Order: sequence, then C-alpha cells, then structure tokens
Amino acid sequence: MDDLFLLGLLNSRPVWEYLKARCSVLGDPGHRGRLELRAIYVQNIPVPTASPADRKAIEELVQKCVDAKGENCEHWEREIDDRVARLYGL
Repeated sequence: MDDLFLLGLLNSRPVWEYLKARCSVLGDPGHRGRLELRAIYVQNIPVPTASPADRKAIEELVQKCVDAKGENCEHWEREIDDRVARLYGL
C-alpha cells in the first residue's frame, strides 16, 4: 500500500462506525454482520486534514501492524483508532 495513512484511516474504528451508520447491513453490524460497501459510501468517507506529524505517527503505527502481519497489534490498532478519532474531533 502506498498510503499507510489512508490504510490506517480506512481500517479505523471511527470510519467503520461511520460506515455502519450509512451502509446497508447484512445481519447485525455489532455481531459479525456484513456491511455492503458500495462505491457511493466509500467514496464519500470524509478524510480529515492531518498535520505532517499526525500522518507520520499513524503511518508508523500502520507499518508496525503490517510488519507484524496482523499478529499482536491490538495496542497499535487502539492507538490508531484514538489518533483517527482525534482527527475527526471525536
């Protein structure tokens, strides 16, 4: 992935909560339900303006998760979620 910031943003809990509120859902979205990710929903995800320092911090956390191949990165994922939430003013 060329844009680790965008990868972190799109996989963050705040963005998934945004999508759950807008997308059609198959089953219960809170219990392994599936979101119908149509282009109209994904294209309209608001991407917050981030300072270079915020972008770099998120990119570094995402890179740690990528390097770990998704294993044991819950701590980094929580930090990404917190940083993304702050960018959205949540």
